[in-house]
Order: sequence, then structure tokens, then C-alpha cells
Amino acid sequence: MELEELVYQSKLAQMAGRYEDMFEIMSSAAMMGVELTEESKVLFSIAYQNVASGKRASLRRLESVEKTEKSKGNLTSVRMVKAYRQKVKDELIRLCHNMLELIDIHLLPHSLVPRSWILLNKMKGDGYRLLASLSEEHEMKSFCDKSLSAYELASETAKASLHNCDALKLALDLNTGLILSVQKVINK
Repeated sequence: MELEELVYQSKLAQMAGRYEDMFEIMSSAAMMGVELTEESKVLFSIAYQNVASGKRASLRRLESVEKTEKSKGNLTSVRMVKAYRQKVKDELIRLCHNMLELIDIHLLPHSLVPRSWILLNKMKGDGYRLLASLSEEHEMKSFCDKSLSAYELASETAKASLHNCDALKLALDLNTGLILSVQKVINK
């Protein structure tokens, strides 16, 4: 299938609110072995962010249900909720690893435009930051370090090629600050 067709399918999935389909479609586009257009990379980012956001919201709702069931003393329900919450968490972890692999293996090697390089490294930082938030304490520092490293790579390029008020640069600066705050807490 041609990139233009995949982009159109991705837009259809976005219009239908089917972000998992959108991520799958854009993953196929990423594996084509060519530099994706700016629009394609943005669609890839939107798809990932929406799938991850949906799963994170599910985790928060399930945590609330677990607390409610625990307060009622429903131990059987608590075990069921915990198991289901772990399933959703595992899906989210897999999503992050899939996104990171696609970026490292398929997208960054073909990324020649500075803005694309910045976006992809910011996405890597976001993915590692999310993995840090989902990980056990002994893994958290490693994911935080990888997140900060990706943000720093993106920031170096952003300083030279983006205006200070560019939305991508501002988001990158914000997320770098977030991971630095998490690292301070870990290092205490």
C-alpha cells in the first residue's frame, strides 16, 4: 500500500475515533523504510498519544474501582480488578515499547528534517517517561535517564532550528522539566 493511502486510512480512523486502528496503520507506514512526511509523523504521534491516553484513563478508573471494592471488603472483586488492571497496564507497556522500537529502527534512521528529529526524540522521551511512571522503583531510574537523554537530544536540535515560542519546543521544554522533577524525587 502507498504512503498516501495509509495516511488517508489513518485520517479515517482518526475521524472515527479508532486510535488503535490509527496507530496500527501508522505503524505500517513507519515500517515502509522511507522518510515519512511531517503530516505522517504527526498522525503517528496523535495515534500513539490517544491510545496511551485511553489506556491511562482506564488504569485510573480501575484503580478507583479497586479502592471502592477494597473499602467494601469485596476481596474477590479486588483480585479481579487487580488482574484486569494488570492486563491494561501490560498493554500500555507493550504500546510504549512498540512505539520506541518503531522510532529507533524505522523512523529516526530516515529522519533528515530537524523538526522531525525533534518530534521523534520528544516522543521517545514521552514513551520512556510513561514507562517510568508504570515501572517498579528499581526500573524507574533507568527509564527516567533514557527519557531525559531523548529530551536533551531533541532540545539541542530545537535550540538551533525552532523559535522559542514554537509549540513543539514549548512541549519539549515542559516535558523535560517534568522528567527532571521526577529524577529529583528518585535521587532523594
